[in-house]
Amino acid sequence: MSDRKRIGMLSGLSKTLENAFSKKALNSGMSRLSDYPSSEKLFEESAVFRFFQGRSVSKKMLKFKNRFAYLCENSVLLNFLYGFPSKYVTSCIKNTAAFLLSYSLSAVSTLFVQSYLTDTPLDSFQLSAAVIFVMFALPLLISDSSVYRLLCGGTFLKSLLFDTFFMPKNEYAEKANPGKFSLLTVAAGLLLGLCVRHVSILAVPVCILLLLILSIILISPESGLALLVFCAPFLSFSSYSSLILASFVCFVMLSFIFKLLRGRRIQRFSVETLVFLLLTFGVLLSSVPVGTASAKAALISAVMMLGYYLSVNLFRNEDKLMGVVRIISLSAAVVSSYGIIQYILGEAPLGWLDFSLFPEISGRSVSFFENPNMLGAYLALSFPFSLELMSGTDRSCRFAGTLSSVLSVICAVLTWSRGCWLGMFIGFVLYFVFLTPRSVVLLPVSAVSITAAAFIFPDTLGQRLLSFFSMSDSANRYRVRVWQGSFKALSDCWYSGAGAGDMAFRSVYLNYSLTSAEKAVHSHSIFLQLGLGCGIITLALFCIFILLLLRKTLCCSGTQVKCTTARIAFAAFSSVCSACISGIFDNVFYNYRVMFLFYCVCGICSVASKLAIDHLVTRDSASPEAVDVTISF
Repeated sequence: MSDRKRIGMLSGLSKTLENAFSKKALNSGMSRLSDYPSSEKLFEESAVFRFFQGRSVSKKMLKFKNRFAYLCENSVLLNFLYGFPSKYVTSCIKNTAAFLLSYSLSAVSTLFVQSYLTDTPLDSFQLSAAVIFVMFALPLLISDSSVYRLLCGGTFLKSLLFDTFFMPKNEYAEKANPGKFSLLTVAAGLLLGLCVRHVSILAVPVCILLLLILSIILISPESGLALLVFCAPFLSFSSYSSLILASFVCFVMLSFIFKLLRGRRIQRFSVETLVFLLLTFGVLLSSVPVGTASAKAALISAVMMLGYYLSVNLFRNEDKLMGVVRIISLSAAVVSSYGIIQYILGEAPLGWLDFSLFPEISGRSVSFFENPNMLGAYLALSFPFSLELMSGTDRSCRFAGTLSSVLSVICAVLTWSRGCWLGMFIGFVLYFVFLTPRSVVLLPVSAVSITAAAFIFPDTLGQRLLSFFSMSDSANRYRVRVWQGSFKALSDCWYSGAGAGDMAFRSVYLNYSLTSAEKAVHSHSIFLQLGLGCGIITLALFCIFILLLLRKTLCCSGTQVKCTTARIAFAAFSSVCSACISGIFDNVFYNYRVMFLFYCVCGICSVASKLAIDHLVTRDSASPEAVDVTISF
């Protein structure tokens, strides 16, 4: 065969693959599936929507809202909480320095007196913390600036606090002039320093900082949700991490309701929101079959699912969506860095592995999670957002996205989680194929790269890849046996479910468990777990919810115009698909922090798609080259 014919065949094959994802294919095969605006219009004409819409504008509701707003505006407690951040941020930085200095000196004096009277050694941790406070306070004593000006003085801090975490800078900018230095802060520090006899020296500053954060959340619920999205992976420091996260989610929800009733926010109601409400109701009903233990798990799950509702109603414009993309990428970079350092230092745990097949693997990185598969699910969930940041136009964002992507890939390898690898690969391919049909060329390039890596590390990476579907791996045999037992249990309680939580699962699963798989605490699949725990109807609602997100995303993929919100929608849905692929092989919702982030990403996908549909031009007038993206470093 001549070179000309060979080149012609390759060109024709490339053109055929491109047309499969082009405008013609979408118009002919997927336009009916992706025709979201028409279905939303029909929904707005339905009786359900008119019912809620009519109630929201009724005279009784307006009267209640006005009365509630009046009580909030005149509440002493709420006025204090609303005014506390403003007064602090616009105060002189000397007040903070004087408080820390007097508090530290008073605490140290109290510790020495207590040690002398009780004849006990000094607490080295308390003394070290006091020294750090003094070293931090001394340089601030020579500054006459306000806290706001200090925060805005650095480009990084200004971008991090006001652009990424959405602090309401306009309110503080009007009062940027610092107030006078007050001796009351010195007196308060001296009095509070006496408390170290009963509590840790960190308790008072942490409580003040927590009060400041809660006040800012009341002023701006968007800041609270952004902070939760960033901090959720790091809550492993406490054995009550789920309850802590659930408490903050409820507080953000309460803050949003306050804003909503006062007329400071509006809510979005659409088709997938209705399905989401039914899904949440199904999860709450799963507490009925068992009782108290199941009710606690169902309630926490429902609270974590509020991440979708809050994301849809709080991240309502392009700037906030880009801020969330940066937050998720930054959080993923920190998590990945810690996981890599953990593996290098030899602190990665040795469990969850068949050492007879993989003797060369010295451990599996878990980072801030308790399980490498949960870490892998988080990395699969966050990886497309790093890709989105990497393919943007801002040079600093491209660098940050590239760094986060590289760290995520390295950390994912060190988890040795095959479900994570598959999920990240699917998310990688989907994002770029959504972005441009020409990205199908990444498939052979990726296949060659993975094959080369397997040959370079044949005893670790190559062996792990080859064992993906091998029944010689004890982990695979165990997972298949759990699936078999779960399927048998599902056949008997498919209509109502066994109930949410570990105890409800085990109470049913033990009657159907197979040999060597009796100790399972979940079904190792989010789909099986939803069906077995909450019933087949709830599982169907979950699948419909994901399909509705797909419909919205396909509306963006058919357009051929560069649009930031469309790219964010592609990244978010790729992230959802990555988590679902990982969830086939493990119950990633077993970790409530991953569940919360998953539903937040679903909300980001929904609102980004809606904004992209509102702003993009029609497909017929679009340029076929407009959506192509060149990744430059």
